Amino acid sequence: MASLPGSQSGGGTARGRRTVYATRRVSFCAAHYLRSPQLSDEENKALFGKCFNTHGHNYVVKATVKGEAIVVKQLDHKNLDFDVPYFKQCIRYVSYTNLGWA
Repeated sequence: MASLPGSQSGGGTARGRRTVYATRRVSFCAAHYLRSPQLSDEENKALFGKCFNTHGHNYVVKATVKGEAIVVKQLDHKNLDFDVPYFKQCIRYVSYTNLGWA
């Protein structure tokens, strides 16, 4: 399984099959404000203070997926140029980069 920037991978064995975990960490910035539509502006300002105004935060999201590593079944003991349909039909040459996309 190819690693993406900011990703990690690890694995384990479940009933003789190889299980792979891939985690991607992404950060982004976004803005919001805190206000209640049931309150006046003055009440909102008193309740939420400086958060009444639009302000931003930096967020970090980590997403992990788990699955069986099927790449070995598709590629093990194969001629990548001739036996793997992805390379045979779509890619002119096999490289580590292209192997990650397969």
